[in-house]
Amino acid sequence: MRRNFLLFAIVSVATVVGAVVLYHLFQPYMRARNLLSQVSTLQVGSSSFEDAERVGKRLGSPGNDPCLPVDCYWTFSIDNFKVPTAWRGEGTRFVAGFRVQNSVVTEQRFMFQIGTGFNPQTAEFWERQTWPHYPKQFIVGTQTTENNPHYRSYVKLTPAASADVRKRYLSFNFSCLWKYGGCKDAQELLPTVDWKSASQELQPPETATQR
Repeated sequence: MRRNFLLFAIVSVATVVGAVVLYHLFQPYMRARNLLSQVSTLQVGSSSFEDAERVGKRLGSPGNDPCLPVDCYWTFSIDNFKVPTAWRGEGTRFVAGFRVQNSVVTEQRFMFQIGTGFNPQTAEFWERQTWPHYPKQFIVGTQTTENNPHYRSYVKLTPAASADVRKRYLSFNFSCLWKYGGCKDAQELLPTVDWKSASQELQPPETATQR
C-alpha cells in the first residue's frame, strides 16, 4: 500500500513538473501566434485609429506617449529567452508593430529574428501605404554573408498586394520558438521565401553581402 502511494506521488509530481515545463516551452509559441493574428486584423490604408487602439489595448499597450490620431505607434515583442540555452540555442524573438498617421493605419510590420546580437539573422514582413523606391505591389529580397547563405529575408508590400501574397509571407515558422536547438537561419524563420528567385533590389546592411 505504501509502495503504491509512493509511486502515485512520484507520478503526480512528474506530471505537474512536466506540465509546467511544457507550459513555459510552448507559451512563447502560442503568444506569437496570437500576436500575429491580432495585428493582422488591421488593414493598412483603411483601418482607423480606433481600430488600432482596440487591437493595442487587447494586446496590453496604449501605444507611445502621447498616442494621438495624428501619429501613434505600437510595438510588441515575444521571445523564448527564458527557456534554457541548452534547449533553445541562440533563442528567437518575434516583434510586431503598427502605426497610425492622420487617423489611418499606415504601416504594419513583423520581424522574426534569431538571437540578440548586432545584425541578427532576420525574416521581415513590412507593409506600408506606399514604397517610393519600390513601385511594385510587393518585393522579396534576400541577403547573405560569407558564412551564411540564408542570412536575411525581406518582404515589402503595399495594400495592393493580394491576400494570397500576404498569407504566404506571414507564414512564419513559430516552431522556432519551442523546438530543440531552435532555428539556424532566416530560411527556417520564413520557409515560404524562395531564395533562388527572390528579387535583389533591396539594400543590405554594411555587414552583409547581397545575393
